[in-house]
Amino acid sequence: AVVSTQSGHYGREGDKIQNILKIEDVLPFFKDFYCIDDFKDAICTSLETYNENINMINCDMKEATDSAQRIHADIKKLKSKNCVAETSKLCGICKVTLLSRSFYVFPCGHMIHTTCLISQIKQYLKPRRQEEVDQLFRLMVKLKDEQATGGDRYRQTKTRLNDIVAEECILCGKYMIQSIDLPFVTEDPQEFEKLRITWS
Repeated sequence: AVVSTQSGHYGREGDKIQNILKIEDVLPFFKDFYCIDDFKDAICTSLETYNENINMINCDMKEATDSAQRIHADIKKLKSKNCVAETSKLCGICKVTLLSRSFYVFPCGHMIHTTCLISQIKQYLKPRRQEEVDQLFRLMVKLKDEQATGGDRYRQTKTRLNDIVAEECILCGKYMIQSIDLPFVTEDPQEFEKLRITWS
């Protein structure tokens, strides 16, 4: 479409106006009182297009809202989920009695000692994040020894540590996928001997 501002005349060259300009690009050039018969079809088509886009956006917003509500419900359900750890239950990593010290329970059902989880998860973290994990764990132990587990500092430290080490189960989450190319047998002779004994 061509807009002639010198003559105040609006004309079309072949294609419809919306193929070149959007209707809002042209409307500012109209006078307050102007016959738009020549652009009636183009304006109606443009309005229909906007209406379709609005309906699509509304559908997308509804889907996003429904998805957010489902996620919120799942999180709420996980927070209220209970798990029973029997006295005979073993740590998923060290195979020592689970109740001997603090441990994590994942939604998948795996149960792992806190120290075992941290030692295993650190090999997948960058050095800076490894140092942060060590600092957080030491601070938690210190606050626990000082019987300050009820304070905000302890809760914030524990939450931050959980966000790093308990994001996913190390036995069946993304970290397990990352370790698929790691050798089953260590190159350390002493470690290999310990492993060989467990096989016999």
